[in-house]
Amino acid sequence: MEPEKITYRLFESREGTRSMLVNSKGREVPVHSRISPSREAESMRDRFNPDIHDVLIVLGTGLGYHLMPLKETLERYSRVVLVDIISGIEREVAETPETSFLTESGIVMFVAGRDVESAGRIIQDEFENAGARGITVVEHPASVRIFPEYYSAIRETVKRAINRFAGNLATRKALGTRYFRNILRNMSQLGSLRPVLSLAGLMGGCPSLVIASGPSLDESIEHIAAARSGVYLISVDSALPVLSSRGIVPDALVAIDPQPYIYEHMQGYDMTGTVLVCSISAAPAVVEKYGGFLSLNSHPLSQVIDSAGPGAIGSIDSSTGTVAGDALNAALMMGSGPVGIVGFDFSFSSLSIYARGTAYQKRYSLMFQDRLSTVEQRNVDYIRKSSRGITRSGRSTRQSFIQYLESFEDFIAGMNRGGVYNINGGGIPLSGVEPLSMDSFLEKFCTGSVDRRGFRDRVEMVDRIDAACVRDSFREIVSDRSVLDELLSASMGETGLKKRGKYEHMVMDAAMPEG
Repeated sequence: MEPEKITYRLFESREGTRSMLVNSKGREVPVHSRISPSREAESMRDRFNPDIHDVLIVLGTGLGYHLMPLKETLERYSRVVLVDIISGIEREVAETPETSFLTESGIVMFVAGRDVESAGRIIQDEFENAGARGITVVEHPASVRIFPEYYSAIRETVKRAINRFAGNLATRKALGTRYFRNILRNMSQLGSLRPVLSLAGLMGGCPSLVIASGPSLDESIEHIAAARSGVYLISVDSALPVLSSRGIVPDALVAIDPQPYIYEHMQGYDMTGTVLVCSISAAPAVVEKYGGFLSLNSHPLSQVIDSAGPGAIGSIDSSTGTVAGDALNAALMMGSGPVGIVGFDFSFSSLSIYARGTAYQKRYSLMFQDRLSTVEQRNVDYIRKSSRGITRSGRSTRQSFIQYLESFEDFIAGMNRGGVYNINGGGIPLSGVEPLSMDSFLEKFCTGSVDRRGFRDRVEMVDRIDAACVRDSFREIVSDRSVLDELLSASMGETGLKKRGKYEHMVMDAAMPEG
């Protein structure tokens, strides 16, 4: 049943409190007890502990009697999101004396009467700013029993958001300091970099292939080499060695990883003729050596830089957590279309980890191969250990790949546009992305020649970032002690605050003019 079609009726229960009946499948069904709705409060009292998990998601609100225990602890949460299928339920809660406190706090957000897709987007947006202690999900049994399909779909959305949140939290704990240091080091290069927003539309509606380094790239590489005159090529960093081995020069290369080993993908390759797009938190060695176009992301420090120079730099951050997603976003921002995605496997296709010729596979060949253990066997051993038996669509994968896949599908769905095709489909099928063979894509969309020289000429005309202006505003923002403390906490948690003096010195150094 669609949310907008839900009707209900309020009545007075035997204990004198308000209760509710909803129409479901042609009959009135009680959301709360006809006798004593307030007794629901005791059924969930032990489910609320903001000292352990500071974000609360509730599936099914009704008049909120099951949430009455929150009155004692509500202000200790960082965020409470109440989801209900009934549009305007917050107005009824506001008029219910026992639970009206839920509508009087800025901590509480109602997501009511939304279809599953829009409710899911709102919930995921809330997770972007979620606290770091974790998330509790509570279901209202009666609401879930009456509308099982709706809340089951919402539950899956919440599960995906939690997985993404957990991955982001783990990343922050593992790499928080590295992200922070990288961004500050890359600030020193601002004057030599160009803003990624200046690439907008420069491919002029011509077709492109966005190339990742999944194993299925092996099936397409010769087609790419033969048809490159008719299509722009946007590559992730790890696919560069595969393309270079066939004499293919990508038009654009995207690098976002903060760890220094991404330099390995580019080392020894001629980057002339390739536009490099780097995240603000990418490994500084890459940014310093190759320059190129700078893209901001969702890191708190990056957001401060953005507010210091509003609209001056831009972003291709897809919020997928993957360089593949950002590369697709870059292709769309540059105005290419239609777009074929190649090597987006999200799995260990063909019992391989990556395409042949990548730095990863070369490392296996040079360092690990011997007569008793071939590269192929090394791949199989790694997959067996890494996947832990997880499969999807008949392909071995692992939990992190599934999370990236789901994030990528959410990104595609959020774009609300067509023109993106999954070439060959050697990996897990992608919801919302039409599969197409390479031959079909090339025959249908790539019959002419793209103007590569014109694209490069337009790129060369782009001005560099006005570093002095951005730094001046940045310095003014971070000079506010409360802003700096919030920045350190959001970027590195307690570690940032404990070493405040050290990091404050680094921040202010980065904000100073060059020379």
